[in-house]
Amino acid sequence: MSNGNHNERRRATREVILDAAFVLFSREDMRGVAVDDIVAASGVSKATVYRHFRSKDDLVVAFLRRCEDLVREGLASRLDPQLTPRERIIGVFQAVEEWCAQPDFRGSAFTGAAFEFSDTGHPAWGVVRDHIEFITGCLRTQAEEAGVREPEALARQLVILIAGALDVVLLGQDASMARFATRAAERLLADAA
Repeated sequence: MSNGNHNERRRATREVILDAAFVLFSREDMRGVAVDDIVAASGVSKATVYRHFRSKDDLVVAFLRRCEDLVREGLASRLDPQLTPRERIIGVFQAVEEWCAQPDFRGSAFTGAAFEFSDTGHPAWGVVRDHIEFITGCLRTQAEEAGVREPEALARQLVILIAGALDVVLLGQDASMARFATRAAERLLADAA
């Protein structure tokens, strides 16, 4: 058997485990999901899970990294170079509106992780921090390209709007609330011109 086939099977098994964890962590609290639940959902043995992920914390980190990949893919589709930087920023907010309107919306996995793992030394916090920095950097770049005053400050305000929209929609179960964040972003952009 070639090493390539072994590596492909290993990656495939890892993905099966991560797929199962992704579904469970997306539906339930991460801390409430046991490794046994992931074993049952993935159809692999507990030893196989631990061969691919040293701990449940490693699975949580892999889950959050996959969430980050999905966010980056979603943002990439909104950052069309044919649009103006202002249109791209508003497009990000429109993406948030669409996400909040999904029937299975459960809020931000990153906020959930920060809440569930209150110890900022937990490995999930590294991914949470990376996520906030990525979103802030993305919005800062668009603000710089739009030529606004104080693009860093605007980017941080926009991140707060996004986080607030996600939380308010989750708590109020009213997806239309996300539209207010989009309107507030439009005002901030106009004021920053």
